[in-house]
Amino acid sequence: MTATTDKTMTTEKEKEKDFTMAPNALRRFYTRLPGFEAKHAFLWITLRSYHNDTDGYAYPSQDQLAFDTGTTPKTVAAWLEVLVDYDLVKIEKREQGSGLNNSYYLKMPIADEADFLAAYPETIAVFERQEKHKKKRRAQRDENMAKSAAKHAEQEKREQRKEKAAARAAEIMEEAARQIVPDPAESEQLDARESVCVNGDQSMQPLAADPIVQVDYQPADPYVRPARESVQDNPLVYPAPVPSDDDEDLEWI
Repeated sequence: MTATTDKTMTTEKEKEKDFTMAPNALRRFYTRLPGFEAKHAFLWITLRSYHNDTDGYAYPSQDQLAFDTGTTPKTVAAWLEVLVDYDLVKIEKREQGSGLNNSYYLKMPIADEADFLAAYPETIAVFERQEKHKKKRRAQRDENMAKSAAKHAEQEKREQRKEKAAARAAEIMEEAARQIVPDPAESEQLDARESVCVNGDQSMQPLAADPIVQVDYQPADPYVRPARESVQDNPLVYPAPVPSDDDEDLEWI
């Protein structure tokens, strides 16, 4: 199958919006042909922008094409030969000195992949290499995604372990705080026992399991003089005065 010639190349939308559409087959299929590059596709699009639907062809000068593509007329002529070889344009040359430009009959690229491979079997190997490269890239992408997912799952597990450790630490601290701070009921029992010891209230008995042994306690009266035997037994408390010759008549206690 070869490229087809279409007399009406410019759509109404292109005319209204002042732009030129490029067939996707130029970049999908034709760039795989030997010697066909993006610059040749650009030249084809430039010729299409000059296409005259009434006449069915384009007729810009090579100088104009060189100006539009940013190159020289000689380079434009070489690019046109590639387009002719791959049946994308047919050139009707004018006689030199006639003052007329060449006519360029554009042909639409082959849009079907199977038809393109049938027309250019030399590109089959290129397609196979590209498909192999695509599979390799997809496999690498899937592997990277699997690694990323595993890494994310491991990170989530670490975060969960940290949360559990923090919760356990909080429980331990709370338990320690409960052991340090006495229970209100226990505080009341301690206050009661202290009251018994201080006030000497014998009506309040200690708990059966209380290891503290209660004893009778009688506070000392600071105004009561100790007994005689206490004084004699305790000379440090009330030391006896040293007798003198003037005190012979005194009876020492």
